[in-house]
Amino acid sequence: MSAGFREGVHRRKHELLNPEETLSTDLQVGIAAHLKSLEDAFKNYFPDLDSGKEAFVGNPFAPGLDITVIADVIQDELLELRHESSARDTFLEKSLAQFSLQESYPQVSKTALRVIGPYASTYL
Repeated sequence: MSAGFREGVHRRKHELLNPEETLSTDLQVGIAAHLKSLEDAFKNYFPDLDSGKEAFVGNPFAPGLDITVIADVIQDELLELRHESSARDTFLEKSLAQFSLQESYPQVSKTALRVIGPYASTYL
């Protein structure tokens, strides 16, 4: 490493760790740009979800679930699903991801998988 590079790193480290001094304008701009790129990446990976229209994904059998805000093509399937006792048993026995793969309710499954897809490596 060159001496100039090490001095620059040391200066920036000092700026970050010394709260009595203000960060240089270059460093402030760099941090702001980095935070903006992280925000954009986060929004891309976790798109805004309409919590009302997709609230059924976590538990389609939840009492008080407002079905009227859900898209019509999904409403019919969701109503059938909610009234099928074997589906409720399956929901209790399987993981959310496994339950969402049911072929009997393609629109419900499609929406559920789109919502839980970004969380494939986390607890479901």
